Formats: sequence, structure tokens, C-alpha cells
Amino acid sequence: MLTDGSYRCYIVKAPFLLGRKFTRYTSGFVDEKDTGRRYISCNRRIKTADEAKKLCANWSDANQYYVDAARFTD
Repeated sequence: MLTDGSYRCYIVKAPFLLGRKFTRYTSGFVDEKDTGRRYISCNRRIKTADEAKKLCANWSDANQYYVDAARFTD
């Protein structure tokens, strides 16, 4: 939770990336300038923990789909 009461979803563990660079197979994240940590980009304020959990699950599912699709094209 941020100081303004909204939430930010930090990426602690990414979907399985086939041993490749994180940025090559993921999207929808921002690098935090001060700490270098990555968080999921969102165009609205996240006001509850349930909203944050749903955003994280959707981000993970979408990026895992992207990774899985890349397995068949590389």
C-alpha cells in the first residue's frame, strides 16, 4: 500500500521465462526509478487489496500465455 492509500503490485516472481531475459517475454510493467524494483503498470488507482490481487493474477496469466506462445515460435 502506498502513502495515499492506493496499492501498487510489485513483481516478486515472474512467470517461467525459459531461462531468457525478463524484459523479452513480459509486458505491462514499470521499473521504479528509486529502487529498481518492477511493478505492474495500471492506468487507474487500485483502491483495495482484492483489486490488486485480481490485477496481479490477470497480469501473470497474460504474460504466461505470451511465454507459452513463444515456446512454439522460437
